[in-house]
Amino acid sequence: MFPVGQKEAKTDIYGEPVKKGGFSIARILDFTDAQTKDTRKVDEMMWRYMQRHPGKDELLAPSDPQTTYTGPDGKTVKMTDTQARMFRELAGKQFDARVKSLALNYENPTELDMKKVREAAENARSIAKKILRYNPNWK
Repeated sequence: MFPVGQKEAKTDIYGEPVKKGGFSIARILDFTDAQTKDTRKVDEMMWRYMQRHPGKDELLAPSDPQTTYTGPDGKTVKMTDTQARMFRELAGKQFDARVKSLALNYENPTELDMKKVREAAENARSIAKKILRYNPNWK
């Protein structure tokens, strides 16, 4: 467990811990986390699309994952910090594997490419929730 008042480390969309360095403004402007890890081809592709089509990025880029699930009684339940970490790690790894298998136009991305990436993120999160539902450590 974590000491009282200390939250678990945040996880990026690829299921890796976020460890941004630098000062606060640099962390805000560096959406790719280039200071701490290699920039992935899909990150560069999304950046290119957003530069060429300003305003559309919010609708097509993957959103933050919802850290809720449907309980056995059918009600929506908020995940604990530990559950959310496990979910984000697994969903991130699923997403990374799915994106690597997609045929994308990295140099001149289209709206279809962005939709494929968003669908990969949504599918990875759905699969992760189904897998974790049967994990005894997730409860």
